[in-house]
Amino acid sequence: INKIFKDVKKKYLYTYKRITFFPDLFYQGTFNCVTGTALIALIFDELKIPYAIVKVPNHVYLIAYPKSHKIGVESTKIKEGVYQWNDYSKRLAVNYLLAIGKVTQNDIRQNGVDFIIKQYFYVNSDLTFTNLAGIHFFNRALYYNKNERYAKALKYAQLAQQYERSEQAYYITGGILSNLISESTVESIDKIDY
Repeated sequence: INKIFKDVKKKYLYTYKRITFFPDLFYQGTFNCVTGTALIALIFDELKIPYAIVKVPNHVYLIAYPKSHKIGVESTKIKEGVYQWNDYSKRLAVNYLLAIGKVTQNDIRQNGVDFIIKQYFYVNSDLTFTNLAGIHFFNRALYYNKNERYAKALKYAQLAQQYERSEQAYYITGGILSNLISESTVESIDKIDY
């Protein structure tokens, strides 16, 4: 797993960029957690390596051999992207959750570090590659919506709903439709479908 990760990192994962899309891996050398995870998942599929896709707040990554070795594969790490949970990595993960306000010191005392790790870093491990595509389309919908390209945003929001049913995809679709309606006029009959 480590060798595969290093080879992929060396060949494709050059520059982390929060907003980037899958083709950018090959044309610009930019990636984010979704596109990097997707690339590694495709390679694991080809090599018949079992994996689980894990979705945590604002992030996705892979667990290789999820039923046995549970090896984390983190595409956005600059150096070491392959890890197994140890006391140090658990502490870093829980500190991250503290920093973004997902847990409190009281939560840690009451439930323990292992419970919090399981709750936040092994959720949605039944996601498929198709769901990952949905997350990618959701990100594109957000991007085009922010840039006021609502028709394009709607297309990607609908794809996101098709591939990964989530409340977020549902709500962004509603927001985009609202934006389209507010900019529509009776004269712009092409908007009537929206």
